[in-house]
Amino acid sequence: MSDLKWALGDWTYYCINAESDEWANQWRPIAQQIETYLFELNDDDDEASDWHEQFLETMCRILVSLENENAFDVLRRDPDFRLCCADHDESLEDGAARMQRVRESE
Repeated sequence: MSDLKWALGDWTYYCINAESDEWANQWRPIAQQIETYLFELNDDDDEASDWHEQFLETMCRILVSLENENAFDVLRRDPDFRLCCADHDESLEDGAARMQRVRESE
């Protein structure tokens, strides 16, 4: 059971932006706006520029800001509670490493 605790993809609310999910129609226009905005931030037209990673790092910065404001103190948390921002196809360790990089850059 402890393995499931950190298996982010197994949580029912996890993939609200998945194409097969009931929220797909609501998420799609938002995702398009985010993608367009992040592509506009890049001076080059290289599609290889990783807007997706920029988005995840932005989400990490938001989490760090909330953490610094003690926003999570109102939650009942396990002693090993931690914040993570990971995409569906990456490991918890990769998400944790991203959070650490963002924390260190703030």
